[in-house]
Parts: sequence; C-alpha cells; structure tokens
Amino acid sequence: MDSTADGLVARVARELVPRADELTAEVERCLRREMPELWAHPDAMASDNVAQHVVAVLSALRYGVDPAGIEVPSAELERVRRVARHGVPVSAVLRAFRLGQGIILDHLLAEMPRCTDDAALISEAARSLILTATGYVDRTSEQGVVAYEEERDRRLRWRLSMVNESSVRIGTTLDIARTTQELADFATEHFADLVTVDLLDSALGAHDAPPDDPPASPLLHRVCP
Repeated sequence: MDSTADGLVARVARELVPRADELTAEVERCLRREMPELWAHPDAMASDNVAQHVVAVLSALRYGVDPAGIEVPSAELERVRRVARHGVPVSAVLRAFRLGQGIILDHLLAEMPRCTDDAALISEAARSLILTATGYVDRTSEQGVVAYEEERDRRLRWRLSMVNESSVRIGTTLDIARTTQELADFATEHFADLVTVDLLDSALGAHDAPPDDPPASPLLHRVCP
C-alpha cells in the first residue's frame, strides 16, 4: 500500500468514486438552496453540470493528475455563456464553484482517518488535497470569467448595433402608420415573432396639442402591421 500523501489522497478519492452520485446530489441540494437564481433557467444549470465536476475532480485525484492538468468539463464554458445571457451575475457562478468545492473537500478530508491513523500523513495529504482542489477551482473560475465576459461583451455589442440600426430604420417619416410598420418590421426581423402597436387616438388624429379636458380613459387603437 502506498504510504505517501499522494497515495492517501488517491485512496480516499477511490473510496468516494462509488458514491459520486450521492456527492452530486448533495452539491445540487446545496446550490438549489443557496443559489436558486442559477436554477431558474434549465438551459443554464442542470444536474449533469454538477456531476461532470464531481467526476472530474475524483478521477484526477484518484490517478494523481497534476492540478494544472485537470480538464474543466467541456460543456462548462458554454453553460457559463448561457448564464451570462440570462443576466445572472458572474459572482454567482464563482460562488457556486466554491460551494461545490467545499462539500467535496469535506467528504475527502473526512475519509482520511478511516484509511489511516497516521496523523502526520493525514496532515500532509490534507495540505496536498486542499492545494489541488483550490487549483482546480481557480482554473475553472478563470476560464469561466473569460467565457462570461466574452458573452457579456458580445451581447452589449449586439444591443448597441440594434440601437444604431433602429435609429436609422424607424421614424424615417412623420407618418404614424409608416412608423409603426417600421417598428414592427424591425422587431420581427431581429427578436419578435408577433408585434402589435398600441396608439392613443390623439396620435392618429394628429392633434397639435392635447385637448384641455382629456377623457379619463384615453381611446386606444391597436395596430397589427
């Protein structure tokens, strides 16, 4: 039996591999309780996301992979981009990583005394384990922040281009019907399936000024271009 710190870390990871589903469920319960905003969007967070991280960490520890060599799950960066599209702050993404790390780390550390009564070995292995887990979370967080910022910047550029294009295409004449049609055309081309435009009766009547005593409930005209 390997009596080194790395050997002990590999052993406790091996002991937890059959319980990976239990670990995943515990991490998910914690995240759902502490960070419900992440679970409000099914396409941004799911049980599979948690399971991929648990398996990646346990496998790396079991086979002694260097922290820098632990691969971040391939679907993680796309998940972070979807989180950004839904407007969830990046701080929530980073906190989720830390919460998951804490739960897995607690289980690994609790397993060590069951494998050996060598206090010095446990202490050395615990330091190694913490360094590895922290290194993995740091790398995952760094890559996640980059992906989040790229998606955020992409959406900001898209919104700016929409504003610029709409300022050119909408309101080209003083004709109210033409303007509503331009608004509807622009919206359906870029982000809407159906558009209705509600107009006050005074807008269609082309009043130069509102009447002295407007009705309590102004008349509306709904236009479906």
